[in-house]
Amino acid sequence: MSNPLLSQLIAELETINSANVASHPTIPAIDDKITDAHSLLKALLDEGEQRQLGTAHMTSPVESTALIAQIVACLHQGNLLSPELFPLLKQIQTETFDWLCQQFDFRHVHLTAGSSYGNLEALWQAKQTSSRRTVYTSMGCHYSIGKACDMLDLSLVRLPCNAYEQIDLAALQHACQRTAPLAIIINAGTTISGALDPIADCLALAEQYQAWSHIDAAWGGGLILLPEYHEQFAHLVGRADSLCFDPHKAWSQPKPSSVLFYQQPPTATLLDTSYLMHPPTWQLQGSYGGEAILPLWLCLVTDSSAVWRDMWRYQCQQAARLVKALKASSFATPLPSQTGIVCFSSHCDFSPLIHNGILSRAQLNGKAVYRCIISHQGMSARKVMRQLQDYC
Repeated sequence: MSNPLLSQLIAELETINSANVASHPTIPAIDDKITDAHSLLKALLDEGEQRQLGTAHMTSPVESTALIAQIVACLHQGNLLSPELFPLLKQIQTETFDWLCQQFDFRHVHLTAGSSYGNLEALWQAKQTSSRRTVYTSMGCHYSIGKACDMLDLSLVRLPCNAYEQIDLAALQHACQRTAPLAIIINAGTTISGALDPIADCLALAEQYQAWSHIDAAWGGGLILLPEYHEQFAHLVGRADSLCFDPHKAWSQPKPSSVLFYQQPPTATLLDTSYLMHPPTWQLQGSYGGEAILPLWLCLVTDSSAVWRDMWRYQCQQAARLVKALKASSFATPLPSQTGIVCFSSHCDFSPLIHNGILSRAQLNGKAVYRCIISHQGMSARKVMRQLQDYC
């Protein structure tokens, strides 16, 4: 075998295969066929593949290009807190960050371990700018917003949504008139239905009341590559103070791959970091290497952005077809879909499809709904409808 890395990995797997795991107290209880490390690893891969091919959650198969780059990053073991020691990796990061900033119309970006961390850090930065302590968002916000406000001792006010899980603008206007906020959190792809808040109106209110505007685009940020969403999304997001986005959700990257954008750079820390040539900024992330940046970069230089664009167009089109088919059916009432997520109510019992990862169940405006996410080309509206019809 000519590839030394691949040969080494296979040799390691053969060594691991001799390890007996049958004596582990939990493994036999799960599956008595798992008796050695090889069967355990295969079972884990099978489990992951099965869930990735479902449509219950925001999980898509990892691109092989990204996986190769992540292995290289593990072997490289660089630390970009000391960029002078890793000039090639630093250049790759700069090129990738420049591309991201250009796409999202922001001046600064850095990596995070997920948008939950991005939401926390953005509110932390907002807190440094004002003595205000009130944060407004909608009932459709991600649960990490509540955790972040609790950690930062901020007062979170979750405002009602309309029937489509978008923030009630009248309620937001009234709340701002009553108490000027520290920050307004704008949802660009809610966790349950994928709804987009009226971004332009929310940004205008934030500007009017001199509040920090943060866009949680962990999921919906994938729309940035679609020209047909330019006026509704890409044209607007650069007006915000900050925005978080998860390529591991939208662009088939290995977890964790997440970015946080700012218009103004985070300030440098005043703590003692004399052992570093460049003082770190006030951001949550500490030491990091190429584990998230190399997969993104290699995908970009191999033109995967066109694949990401086509995938997002596909999932939005398929979601629209599924909504249309559900409307025409006698067993479901769907909501409109903006970002590839379809929510619908039904008198049928689709519990088996929840157990096998095709659907998930959620509460939307106090009403039970089923939820389906077409996040890969292995699934389509037609395939989902066939499975629904089997149980109704």
